[in-house]
Amino acid sequence: MKYLSTGIRRCPEQGSGALDTSALAAKAPPVEPTSPPASTARPVGAFECPGDDDPSELIRRRWLCRGGIALLAGPTGIGKSSLTMQLAVSWTLGRSCFGLKPRGPLRVMIIQGENDDGDVAEMRDGVYAGMKLASVDIAEANTKLYMVNECERTGLLFLKLLDDELTTHPRDLVFIDPVFSYLGGDASDQALVSGFLRNGLLPILRKHQCGCILVHHTNKPPSGREKPNWKGGDFAYLGSGSAEWANAARAVLAMRSIGSHEKFQLMAGKRGGRLGWTDALGNRIYWKLIGHSLRGICWHELDPGELKISASAASSKSSKDQSHMNHHGDKPEPKKCVRSP
Repeated sequence: MKYLSTGIRRCPEQGSGALDTSALAAKAPPVEPTSPPASTARPVGAFECPGDDDPSELIRRRWLCRGGIALLAGPTGIGKSSLTMQLAVSWTLGRSCFGLKPRGPLRVMIIQGENDDGDVAEMRDGVYAGMKLASVDIAEANTKLYMVNECERTGLLFLKLLDDELTTHPRDLVFIDPVFSYLGGDASDQALVSGFLRNGLLPILRKHQCGCILVHHTNKPPSGREKPNWKGGDFAYLGSGSAEWANAARAVLAMRSIGSHEKFQLMAGKRGGRLGWTDALGNRIYWKLIGHSLRGICWHELDPGELKISASAASSKSSKDQSHMNHHGDKPEPKKCVRSP
């Protein structure tokens, strides 16, 4: 049986002489229960169908609910942290962002380990400017959105930190950016990843009734020996490492370049049918075109006409992806429950 790392690593700002003890791991024996757990079995008829005012819902159509994980995966260096900031600011104010609609204003926290204070301030101000926020909205975001800069703890120590932060500052949603910074081991090791997510992170989220978005890196660009043509639901597995990252997540968003440093496809690779995204003709879609703003550190939704590739080419390729996705397990938008008399 594998145990999560309890290593501590020092921030780069602490100097080249700082100790790196990230390889240390605790090998504590498993704790045996003192008595058999009480049964949680219920007859299927006892389960309540959520209504329109479901308090567990965080992102509309139950794309993400309290106690659940979503994955946001994309290549390194493309601006996932600034996109995270934009999503966090938007949802703090109760606003939709790229078709991801919060149930209402959310209490949001970002835990991040790659950006220094200056980077965070630049992203914050860039998002405020790009969203054209009024001063009253800026004041609200400044006081309600919380940020934790953490670059020391991994594994069990990180999970303890998360538990403590959510106890001190109860939140509806927490971003972990990037999750690689906090695993404390090999991201391809399914036993380690399963333990971190299913036995560590998820119980903490359920305890605090909080949702989580894990910001995740993708693999290196594919070589000739690797899968060159991703389709539909394949994008759920775009993240680097074990498939367990996507398996444990209730929903997955994946970002991929479309031949430009500024323009990307945002793919709803898992649970995308719940988002209700449609094209100009009202057809369900599972992708959006997004790009960097030319006026600062901010993202905006692109019109197909802004791309060098033709809109028809983009639509044709994505239609094939949609068809593949529709036949590979993506659930349609949920219908209202009908109760028996």
